[in-house]
Amino acid sequence: MNKAQALRREAKALLGSAKNALRYLIHQDPPTQPGARADYDKIVSELSVVISRADPPQSDVERHSSFRLVMTKTTCDEILSHLRAHAKVSAEDQALLQEVEEGVRVTKQRVYVQLGFNPALLRRLRFILKTTSTKKQDKAFLRLAQEITDNGLSMNPMEVLAQMGL
Repeated sequence: MNKAQALRREAKALLGSAKNALRYLIHQDPPTQPGARADYDKIVSELSVVISRADPPQSDVERHSSFRLVMTKTTCDEILSHLRAHAKVSAEDQALLQEVEEGVRVTKQRVYVQLGFNPALLRRLRFILKTTSTKKQDKAFLRLAQEITDNGLSMNPMEVLAQMGL
């Protein structure tokens, strides 16, 4: 096993230790000497920055008011090409294309698309996925269409508000 794999394996434990150290420092009385106080503030701020970079807080509103589709890069490229073709004709499809492009996050192996609970756009995306699938992407498109139905269109707006505590 190489060094990078070992670091990745221990990253979660290191992040937990950093969070515990920050909690410990914050709950202690800060030093009263000017030089020690500056060092204390510097350590607390560095720990806060490192923790927020390693584990960014996800807002509750975003988590409860959207869902994520997971796909391969090839599938995403195919979907985007269909959406671009449809966007030339319809203003609704232009809004859908913009929503999808804003929500795309690409990693090495997967593409994640974060979509909000907009029933009109989700129905349109589901329709496009069901009607424009090619032989190669048929299985993936149908799976994504079903996922939109299950996770997006089945959500009651009042349930979303209740989960957010509004």
